[in-house]
Amino acid sequence: MVPITFHTKNGQRGIIRDLEAGDVDQLLVYANALSIEDTFVQLSGEEISQEEEKKFIAERLERIAKGDSVNLVVTVGGVVAGLGGVERGERRKSHVGVLNIAIAKAFRGQGVGEALLRALIAERKTRLHIRLIILTCFAINASAIALYAKVGFRKSGEIPGALIFKGSYEPEMTMYLPL
Repeated sequence: MVPITFHTKNGQRGIIRDLEAGDVDQLLVYANALSIEDTFVQLSGEEISQEEEKKFIAERLERIAKGDSVNLVVTVGGVVAGLGGVERGERRKSHVGVLNIAIAKAFRGQGVGEALLRALIAERKTRLHIRLIILTCFAINASAIALYAKVGFRKSGEIPGALIFKGSYEPEMTMYLPL
């Protein structure tokens, strides 16, 4: 993919580009910050090692090489501001992509998530050729749900108590985007 340049709401220059093997150190800092924050992601306080991050990136790059995944990194001012991906399903779900996305705390509310989300949706056309994108998220994450709805995702349901968040069982929402 040709890198995409955009400007955040506060005027900073952002770049969206493909995931690279050399991203290990910056993504490790990013992932551990998300984990420590204990926000609306699957990480919840555990420390990720450099070996785990290398393995994570290697697995993603292997799926990208096979044409089964798109993974994009967004940087603002040279700092990783977010990471997102769409993974193609298998067999009877080979026309479906599963979306994941997370934005670093310092860059939320600045248009970074929307830019990354729109880039992921556009890239699925040229690389994955899928007809449907699905995602799950914390049903209490109103800002994420509003963003997903803004770009066309529709709610399909909630699973009560599917996620543990700060000691409480919270609902998980499923959303989909027909393409």
